[in-house]
Amino acid sequence: MPHRISTARVLDAHDVSWEVAVEATGWQLMMNFVSYGLGITVINDHITVPPGLVGIPIEGFPTFRYDVAILKDTPHEGARWLRDLIVESVDRSRGGA
Repeated sequence: MPHRISTARVLDAHDVSWEVAVEATGWQLMMNFVSYGLGITVINDHITVPPGLVGIPIEGFPTFRYDVAILKDTPHEGARWLRDLIVESVDRSRGGA
């Protein structure tokens, strides 16, 4: 999984000794294992940390890019409207128009 590879690279680059306790797919499942005391997890910053857990920002991980996928020249007006709304929201959050 790309997330585990990124985590391994960052930890190895900083000479952090670690081992995989449990492998899970899905942010919520990963956080459930942490809440059961099975170690720690690294999650993206868009995930809300649930009550009882503490999120600590860490440096060194790659930034993630998100794309809006739509068929070129889609005839569906609703799909174009949603695409435009998402793009405008991202532009506003970055200080754009």
